[in-house]
Order: sequence, then C-alpha cells, then structure tokens
Amino acid sequence: MRIRELRGIDDLTVSFPYPVSVLAGPNGCGKSTILFACACAYQDPDPERKPRRLTPGIVFPDFIDKNDQSACDMSIETELEFDYLHKKSAHGMTYIRGGGWDRSYGGRKKGQQPQRRFYLRTLANLTNPAEVRSFLQLARQQTQIQRLPTSSLSFAQGILLQDYQHLKIIRAKNRDLLFVDLRNQTPTQITPKYSEFHMSSGERAILYLSKDLSEFEESFILIDEIEAGLHPYAQQQVMLELQRMALRQKLQVIVTSHSPVVLYSVPLEGRIFLDRDIETNKVQVMPNYRDIFQKALYGQSLNKLSILCEDKIAEAIVRGVLDEIIPDLDLYPGDFIIDRDTGISEFPGHVRTLGKFSRLGNFLMVLDGDATTEQINTIKRSAKQYPDSMELLTLPDSVASEQWIWNVLKNHANDYSGDLGIDARNLKRSMANIENRYRQGLDHRQIPKDTLQYLAQDLSKEPESLARLCGRLEAKFKRGDMAEFRSRLLEQIERWRTRSQ
Repeated sequence: MRIRELRGIDDLTVSFPYPVSVLAGPNGCGKSTILFACACAYQDPDPERKPRRLTPGIVFPDFIDKNDQSACDMSIETELEFDYLHKKSAHGMTYIRGGGWDRSYGGRKKGQQPQRRFYLRTLANLTNPAEVRSFLQLARQQTQIQRLPTSSLSFAQGILLQDYQHLKIIRAKNRDLLFVDLRNQTPTQITPKYSEFHMSSGERAILYLSKDLSEFEESFILIDEIEAGLHPYAQQQVMLELQRMALRQKLQVIVTSHSPVVLYSVPLEGRIFLDRDIETNKVQVMPNYRDIFQKALYGQSLNKLSILCEDKIAEAIVRGVLDEIIPDLDLYPGDFIIDRDTGISEFPGHVRTLGKFSRLGNFLMVLDGDATTEQINTIKRSAKQYPDSMELLTLPDSVASEQWIWNVLKNHANDYSGDLGIDARNLKRSMANIENRYRQGLDHRQIPKDTLQYLAQDLSKEPESLARLCGRLEAKFKRGDMAEFRSRLLEQIERWRTRSQ
C-alpha cells in the first residue's frame, strides 16, 4: 500500500508479506493511519455487514465548521494506492481526494474493488461497559441470551488462565454484553458465572476477539493497539494464537502496537517498524534491527553487543574499527560493551559461563592475531555444547596486536603523520632508532610491547591511542587483513541486530 499526503505522511510504501504483521513505532509515526487506510482496501461481501465498504471519507473524516472557516481541517490532495494478489490475480486500486474521494482501477474498464470479509477493532471497541450508562439499563429491557458455539472460546482458552465452559451474549436492542460460565472443578461446586461488568479489561478484550475472530475465514483482520490491557505473557500468547489462527483460517492480520513483546512475537518479515526522521519529518519504514526498535520505544537499546578482547591494546583496535563503521549503521558507542584484561587461556571458561545462561548470542569474542589454531579450536569446542551460536574473530596479520600496529605505522607513515603531529620522515626515523636501540637483548616475546611503548613515549601518546588510530584508519582504507576483519565484524553486528529475542 502507498500513502501520499495523509496525516503527516508525505509518501510511504508499506508491504505486508507475512500473514500476521505488526506495525510498531513511537507515537505520531503513522501506525493507526496505515491501519485505517488498510481498512479501505476491501469490500465486504456479507450483505448483513454495515457498512459493507469502509471508504477514506468514513475513516478519515474532515471537520468543517460552516460558521468559521478558520476552524476547518485543511483539505489537500491525498492518494491511497493498493496493490493486491487476490484470488491468484494481480489487482490495483487507487483512492484520490480532490473535492471528494474518487476511486480508480489503474485505467482498467469495469474494474471492481476486491471483496473480502474484514474486521476492524479500535480502542473505542474496548470501552468498559460500566462507564456507559445505557449498559446499566440492560437488565430492565427485553433481552435475548445467545449461547455461542464452543469454537468461539478456542482463541481465549489458549491465552487466559480461566477454564471457560460457555460463552454467552446478552442482547438488548443495539447493546451486547458478554456472559461466561466457568467449568466446575468438582461436582459439588457451584458453577461460577459472571458478566463482563466483573471482567478485567484484558479478559474482556480477549473474549471479544475470541468470539469475533472465530467466525472469520479467508478474511482481513485489523486490530489497533492489540496489547491494550494485556500482561506481557498474555501479549505473547495472543500473537502466537493469532499466527496459528491465521494459518488455520487463512487470515491476513495486521495489528498496531507499542509493545516489544508483541513485535518480537512474529518473525522479522512480520515486523514493520515506523519512525519519523528528525530532520525531514518524513515517516519511513526502518530496517528490522532490534536496537532500532528499542531506541525508538525506550530511547536506548536494551540489548548491548558485548565484545570480549584479550587486552587493552586489542580493545583499542576494536574501538577504532567501530569508530569508523558504526556511524553508517545508525549505531552509537553505547550500543557496545567492550571488555578485556583476560588472557586467551580464560576464554573457554567465559564461553561455558555465558553458554549456561544462554548469553553467547550477545557476545563476540576477538582474539589477537597470533592466536594458534589449537587455542581457537579449544574455544570452539567449549561452545559446541550450547544451542546459541558463537563467533570468534581474529585481529589482522597473524601477529601480536602491538606488532601489527608497529607494522602499520612503519609501512604507512604518510597516512598517519598528520594525525600524530609529526612529519612522516621523522616518524620513520624515530621508529628506526627504537628498533636499533631496544630490540637487541630483549625477550623476543616482549619486543612488540616494549617498542610500541617507547614509540608512544616519543610521540607523547598512550599506546592505546595509537592502537585506536590504527584501527580506525586501517578500517577506513580497508587494507590487508583489516579488510576481512572489518567485513566479518560488520557481519556479526548484523547478525546481532537481527537476532530475535
């Protein structure tokens, strides 16, 4: 469906590829507008339904004060464009508002609006009957009691904790009131029964949905703020039952929600997250990344990607790479927790601890480039016994991190001299002097750390700042093994962002 110039939506196209779709996002991003626009898509073939067709004029009425033109809704040219796959054939229909609302079918003569039963539930349908005085007069009126079939309870039974035996409708004129009988646990018990005056708002909402949806087959179901009045567990169960019902009864269901529980209860293809761009004020469909959902709903991501490194130099390299790549991903440094000061021998223990608490999926482990094949395999074997997958990344060039930094600065002095505040020739000269003065007689395992330390002193820098600078610029230039490390890190961040809760 494409919407143009309606309720603050400039131009937006939304697709619904999954049987149950969730429209989510912050207030004012157009969720209800899209839902109500969807309600105009079909004509209901049931002759008893009133109205059989919802038009944009009905769901998006304009207020017009005949006495004061300044108090009228501004009318602009609006378009609602629908593309369907209906009964194995492609269809198209467009509503255009000029003076009124005109309907066209893409230039096809004798085009018709596709027919399909539809159901629209809004928050207005959830009004507590005790708040409406006309409900209180029901007992004084002539009423009819209709006992509904058992199938009308099947949806509710999978969600609510009550053991319902019968669901009834008390009807008087244009008012309906729910009435339930619970099942006796023992033959000597009195059958509990009560009307919706004594139901919680969540119980009422679920029972009405159960009653209404049980009669729909091959239909179009639209529900605004489905989580209203529901505990998070009930929200999850509602969405699971809706997906089962959609497959069983061939339904297409679209709901709006502010709840991450509802959003994460459907697969990625069923999540449609909307947000309004701060700079342009345009509504847009956002990528299916859970951190984006959480930032819009809570102001920050509740799930952090934890990156575990061997030491502070490795941590600084990783931070440098992130400095380069995360701005393009619409991420922030606060989305990552980077830990270190742990030797590679400790990694198998970390894996076992995280695996026991099902947290491996939120952790990324980064080893120094000189990690051996045996060390890597030991860590991987520790992870195999847990269902969560775990990825290991290795820093570039199969050498210690300090040696990699030294090689980068030595081989690409021209690229780094400006950031270091030193002429490239002087940088090379300083590094050559350090090699000549300090490498002789030192423990070969300590040479990379010591020489990097001495270079940092000469440059009045900390080794970590050199490491971060090298990580950032090498990721920018995509040179050597850093190109592969950068690519694999991006893959793992993508995997974390799309991983369902």
